[in-house]
Amino acid sequence: MSHKTPAAALPKRGFGPVLANRSFLVMWLGQVFSQTADKLVFILLVSIVGALSTSPVLMSTALALQASPSVLLGAVAGVLVDRWDKRTAMIITNLLRALLAVALGLWGHLNLALAIALAFLISCCAQPFIPAEAAAMPLVVERDNLLAANSLFATTMIGSIIVAFTLGEPLIQLAGLKDASLLTGIGFAISVVFLYFMRYTQPDTRAGEHEAFLDQLKDGFGYIRETPPIRQTLWQQVALFAMFAAMSVVAILFAKNELHTNFSWFLATAGIGMGLGSWVLGHFGHHWNKNHVIVTGFVGNGLVLGVLAFLGAQYVLPAFGVSLLLGLASSLVAVPLQTRLQELVPEAKRGKVFGAQNMVLNIATTLPIAAVGFVVAAIGLRPVLGVTSALMLVAGALTWYVFRKNPPPGPILGTGGISQAAVPKEPGASV
Repeated sequence: MSHKTPAAALPKRGFGPVLANRSFLVMWLGQVFSQTADKLVFILLVSIVGALSTSPVLMSTALALQASPSVLLGAVAGVLVDRWDKRTAMIITNLLRALLAVALGLWGHLNLALAIALAFLISCCAQPFIPAEAAAMPLVVERDNLLAANSLFATTMIGSIIVAFTLGEPLIQLAGLKDASLLTGIGFAISVVFLYFMRYTQPDTRAGEHEAFLDQLKDGFGYIRETPPIRQTLWQQVALFAMFAAMSVVAILFAKNELHTNFSWFLATAGIGMGLGSWVLGHFGHHWNKNHVIVTGFVGNGLVLGVLAFLGAQYVLPAFGVSLLLGLASSLVAVPLQTRLQELVPEAKRGKVFGAQNMVLNIATTLPIAAVGFVVAAIGLRPVLGVTSALMLVAGALTWYVFRKNPPPGPILGTGGISQAAVPKEPGASV
């Protein structure tokens, strides 16, 4: 007697089901406008600081201060998100960012300190939005469709970077600073309109209201430390993000000194590769073992960087092909890892864990950006590419070893789902 599951009972996967989910659709459209507006704030700040001062020290200071809230407030924002309604948190923070972005354009050009302060406040307002968005995803999307949902989010995130960095400066030159800031504020406001129509069952957050704030903050880091699959996933993300941050600086130097071409095109090509990889994962990734995909991504990054280290100015087109492959390989690591976190973390701890993740990953990206210029000056550009290539191959080998020794929850043969027995449970939760 056949025991095959009827076709009608099989879960539908790919982009179709998630785009048919109205709550996900409006959340995704909200992300499109929010992410693009957020990147335009960066362009606005660079333009204002560049117009008011020619000092590279002031420019780097302004950008460092704008980035600092992600390190200082990321984990704190995650604790607050566990106490708040996720949709409300995203709406309020985007409304505040809309007002502050308009203020940046209206008054930022009058005073450098005011411009930096406004950009700092905009970044502060962004911190609750990030863990709220990550924690809301499993509330509006079924577990079987999380990979496709994260693939779409990754694709549009990269797309927003390409659009903002390509069109931001021409927009300011064409429309002027004030009108460009108004359009940025409108982008945040449109995001609010879409997010208003999100619908999901709000979890009961009353249990954590009476717990001391500092205890809740410690609880997020403690849960990560005591849960090996989540701890391993976070360290793998740290390795990837640190590599990509270092490569963003190296790409500027490589494109200028070796390829003698526009570095933004080089970075945009890597972004297109990430978008392509995310699209492929969203359509076909549910058939694949996430562990194998992640290891393939790390090894692919190592091999691609090794090839890049040997390319010179006479190989411009192959170098852009390598950049495309670098982005594609990175998506094979980034998307499955984020999906795994959303599958593993219990609802009551999602804000804390994603807030801690945001803080740790921002530290992982800030340190390489600060250090890689000194390293390149000391040993040269190509040796840095070679060393980074070796580190990625080591990361792939270690990831394979960890997966073999202590395999995290993976796909059930034939479904691509997650074994519920393998998912960490909260104390007292039923199994």
